[in-house]
Amino acid sequence: MEFVPIAFVDALCTRLEYEDLEELKEIENLWSSLAETHYTKRRHFSLYLNMNGDGTQVGMEIWQSVGDPLVPHSSLSKYDRINYILVEAEYYTDLPASYQCYNLHCFRTKVWPVLQSSAAHYSMDKSFKMPTKSQKMLSEILFSSLQGHIFSLKSWYTGPECIKFIEKQVDLGHIKSIELSSEEGWPQSLKSTLKFFLKCPNFASLEMGYSNLTVDLDMATLIVERFVGGDYSFAFFRGRASFTPEMLKGVHQESIVSDAADLYSWNTTTVDSVVWSAPDWLLGAFFYTDKNVLLKIYKPSSFDC
Repeated sequence: MEFVPIAFVDALCTRLEYEDLEELKEIENLWSSLAETHYTKRRHFSLYLNMNGDGTQVGMEIWQSVGDPLVPHSSLSKYDRINYILVEAEYYTDLPASYQCYNLHCFRTKVWPVLQSSAAHYSMDKSFKMPTKSQKMLSEILFSSLQGHIFSLKSWYTGPECIKFIEKQVDLGHIKSIELSSEEGWPQSLKSTLKFFLKCPNFASLEMGYSNLTVDLDMATLIVERFVGGDYSFAFFRGRASFTPEMLKGVHQESIVSDAADLYSWNTTTVDSVVWSAPDWLLGAFFYTDKNVLLKIYKPSSFDC
């Protein structure tokens, strides 16, 4: 280990998460001093992006915490990390003066490469509003070039690069949560990737209820099988069901709680449920009037009144 080139160790430290650097700096060797430097100097930033109406200018804001002074991208160093990215959906003919603004060519060739290199471990969020055509184009630029590992993704459908990005990140295996919006656009072929995601060790949640994709019986079965197999690490899975409660009741019948009405009677939008039990845990599949089904893991005490 002492013969590993310093440049390699330095480059490795730029890719490590904060917690990993904390452990590495405790080791008494060459690695510890470099890890200490990266640990001490690392800063975490949020990146907000937007594009004007005709798609010719990109505006951005970079800051550590809400209320802090904005940070110019040129001040970012190899020690800094962007761990949150949001493409905003406010429509502007001309971007506000608060943004750092660049023409599209300058952003793609000079600004974005700097930002991209700082996004090693990050989450991507979506705005509540449907993005405009230019904002979708900006999102596609990000999806086509972002590397590193994403932990959480919330996205509207923006185009083919969005699909490729999701497929790549699921294959990498670090992503924990996905939320898909848009009532049109998402291809049915994406469901094979989402089924693989449901089986990944890091899977925590999948929200499809705001998309045009439906939850198939085999997708719900994957969740039940994780639970019955003793995996209680995930949180929830929701989407429009393409199957009936009766069909789901045929999955691992031996673990189904016979009378679970009290678990959902408080919610007037719930029309039916199926509940599986395990030591100290329950898995509920709750069917709603809007055709959505929610599969969620609970502690039995969660239902105590």
